[in-house]
Amino acid sequence: MTISNLEFDKILASALSYWPEKMCVSERIYSGTNGVRFPELVTLHDEIEGKVFEEGDDLLRFMDWALYCSICSSAKYMDFVRPGELCQEVIKKKFEEDLERCEELRDIFDLYINNNPK
Repeated sequence: MTISNLEFDKILASALSYWPEKMCVSERIYSGTNGVRFPELVTLHDEIEGKVFEEGDDLLRFMDWALYCSICSSAKYMDFVRPGELCQEVIKKKFEEDLERCEELRDIFDLYINNNPK
């Protein structure tokens, strides 16, 4: 387990560095009443996720997932997404909720919270 940084802004900046500044997400596959998939986005994230996993940084891994979830949510309503312009509070909420639920990283979560007071 590697932790390169405990500051939200720096972890987010690191995660954003893997993503393009702007991406087209107009290709959609709808399923069910609210379901939608973005094939090109899934392919891109698979590549990014592989690079993130190579870093071995658990906080970066959780931040990448929170960012990806936010990108997917935004992609439902627009054809182009700029990851760096997404709502940081939404990303932070997802990141912290997921990290808090991970029992194996409880000590890291506590360190993170101490370094990022509300």
